[in-house]
Amino acid sequence: MNKYAKQIQFFKNSIEGLKAQLEKSEGEKKTAIENRIKEAEEVISELEALANNNDAEVAARKIAAIENRMLTVENTMLKANIAEPKIDIQKIVNSASFANDFFSVVKNSETAADFRANLLEMVEMKHGIKNDVAALKNLLPGYIVNEINDAFVGRRHRLLELVRWTNLPCYKSLFETDNDPAFPYTLAEAASESQKAAQTRAYTTITIRPKFIYKLAKIDRELEKAGSYNGDVLVKFIVAELLDRILFSVEKNILAGLNVDNENVFVSPAVLDFDSSTEIPDARSYLFNTDSAIAIMDNTMFVRLKRSAMSNYNTIITDDMLAGLMGVQEIVITNAASAASEGTDAVWFLNVNDYVMVGDARPDQYENFNLSYNKKEYLMEIFVGGGCVNPLNFVRVNDSN
Repeated sequence: MNKYAKQIQFFKNSIEGLKAQLEKSEGEKKTAIENRIKEAEEVISELEALANNNDAEVAARKIAAIENRMLTVENTMLKANIAEPKIDIQKIVNSASFANDFFSVVKNSETAADFRANLLEMVEMKHGIKNDVAALKNLLPGYIVNEINDAFVGRRHRLLELVRWTNLPCYKSLFETDNDPAFPYTLAEAASESQKAAQTRAYTTITIRPKFIYKLAKIDRELEKAGSYNGDVLVKFIVAELLDRILFSVEKNILAGLNVDNENVFVSPAVLDFDSSTEIPDARSYLFNTDSAIAIMDNTMFVRLKRSAMSNYNTIITDDMLAGLMGVQEIVITNAASAASEGTDAVWFLNVNDYVMVGDARPDQYENFNLSYNKKEYLMEIFVGGGCVNPLNFVRVNDSN
């Protein structure tokens, strides 16, 4: 039996593998594969000649040199067939060509699942990004990622940045609702356990279940035609438009509450009153504790309170001073407050550590990009719900003035 049969077979198998790579390679990579095949074929020829040589003395002189070369080529084969060139994924997905390819995927995807499958196929076939190693979030065009991240920078959607996104499918908590105090007893009663009454406890179950919240935008034919030549501009507009609409709706639901089919999707706050002409509402008067309290209002309410404070104290009141007077760490100003109050001037006090969001992760932290396309209609959606697990730490106070 040929003592080099295993080595010969190894190189033959390696050559077959290299030939398969050769079919889909070009340029420097193709040249490197061709050279590797040639080396392997030469080693096979030398090993076969050595095995068939009947002159033991000649074989002995050649064997050392041939085996050294065999080991060098074999080790190279075992380490890797041909090293894949390093792909700069970020550079690719931020390019104009990728943006247009991405737009085509969006237009031809009916559902979020279709979108993910089509996107992964496109990036592998057209841009050489392997879908088994690249996370979907790394395949979104840079301007989309930036748009989503920018939504949580500054004060565009500050409220959504402060609340706790749990990414849980549902959230349940027990809130104690009784008012059973501790009881004193005399020394004479201390020895008798029968004199001590058991404490009673009553609880209310708070259940928060998410629902889909979506926004739909219809694109007219003229804009669609213009976008076909510059897909990145159109998709950027769609993302910015729909994302802002969705996040605005989520903020409004946090403040107003939302009940669907007798289920709490967003738990409503308690509602009380105050008079801005005579007082600046103070969170410490309304919340159970204020360790992470914020005040939420629209611009009109903010200006009114600031003017009232300056009038009452006869001095300049800065934004930080107003927050201090209201007993909160931060004042969040959002147009969602106007929508949630439906024409009534109001302030919300919320201990954000107690407010949980369920369903999807925060839009700048999760990988699913649910932008689907059907007949020039663009849809973005998020599966979300929320509520304060301590109802005493979320209250809306209406201005009776």
